[in-house]
Amino acid sequence: MDVLQIVFFAAIAVVLGVFLFRVLGRPTGYMGEDETHEDPDYRGPYGHNEDLDKNKETSIIRPEVFQRYDREVADGLKSIEAEDRAFEPVNFVEGAKGAYRMIVEAFAEGNREALKPLLSERVFNAYSQAIGDRESRGETMKTQVERFADVKITHASLNKGRARVKVYFASDLATETKNAAGERIAGDWSTLQSVKETWSFERDVASDNPNWVLAGVKPEDDA
Repeated sequence: MDVLQIVFFAAIAVVLGVFLFRVLGRPTGYMGEDETHEDPDYRGPYGHNEDLDKNKETSIIRPEVFQRYDREVADGLKSIEAEDRAFEPVNFVEGAKGAYRMIVEAFAEGNREALKPLLSERVFNAYSQAIGDRESRGETMKTQVERFADVKITHASLNKGRARVKVYFASDLATETKNAAGERIAGDWSTLQSVKETWSFERDVASDNPNWVLAGVKPEDDA
C-alpha cells in the first residue's frame, strides 16, 4: 500500500503517530486536501458531511459492513462510529495490519522513538524494558512480517468515551535473535513462525488527539 510505504520510509515518530490515525480512522486512498464544493449535499472524500450528519442518527457505514459481525461486535462498532465519524471498520482492519507491521518490526529493531506514539503508556513501558534487557545482554533481533493468514475484528465497545477495538491476527513471521558474539540463540530467519494474537487498540473519542494506540496483546491458541 502506498501510504504504508511512505510512512515506513519516514523516520520521524510524529509522522508515525499521525499515520496511525489515518490508517485506523479513515480510508487510506485519499491523501490530498479536501476540495471545496458549494453543493450542500456533498458528503466529502470520506463519505460524510458534518452539517448533514448533525441532524441524522443513521450510520454512514454501509449496512453490509456490519453484517460481517455478530450482533455484539456490530453494535460496538456502531457506537464508536456514532461518536467518531471518521471511524470505518474495513479501513480500520487494513490500518491495523499496517500498525502491526510497524510495531512488531520497530520492537525488534529497538526503535523506542517509533514505538512511543503507537503504544499506551503501560505497553510502551513494558516494551521499552524488554528492549533494554535485550540491549544489556548485547543481543540483537530482527523480525519481518511475511504475510497474514487472518485478520479480523473480534470485539468493539465504547465505555465512557473510551473506544476499544480488538483485532485477531494470525501471521507468519521471519525472526531471529543473536547474542553479542553473533550466534543465533532464538528463532531462525530461514523458517517462518506462525503467530496468533489478539491486539487491543484504544482511543479517547473526546480527545483532540486523533491517534489510536495499542493497549494490550494477548497470545491465542486459536480463534
